[in-house]
Amino acid sequence: MVLSDADFRSVSSMMHISIFMGVRCLWTKNHELKTLHANNINTAVTRIQDEFEQGAQVVIIDARNTNFGLREAEEIYDRAVGSYGGSLPGSVQIWTNSGVFRG
Repeated sequence: MVLSDADFRSVSSMMHISIFMGVRCLWTKNHELKTLHANNINTAVTRIQDEFEQGAQVVIIDARNTNFGLREAEEIYDRAVGSYGGSLPGSVQIWTNSGVFRG
């Protein structure tokens, strides 16, 4: 969700706003952000599974501290989908230095 300047200033205390790649992002308590610090695909898949098990509707993996690109992000997503039998209980974003993968 992209916010106007007016919306940006009037966000309730339940929400958090951050700026990623120049775009304002709206966060609610159903969004979970996990940061990866190592090039480990298994860790990313586990983080996605853990957050969905805790009730997240959107899981965001910040992989900008790794060497992952969009190809690795797609692999992470595909493996997470496979662990749920083909359908995730929410959506996933994986932030890499080469772009954002959304699934």
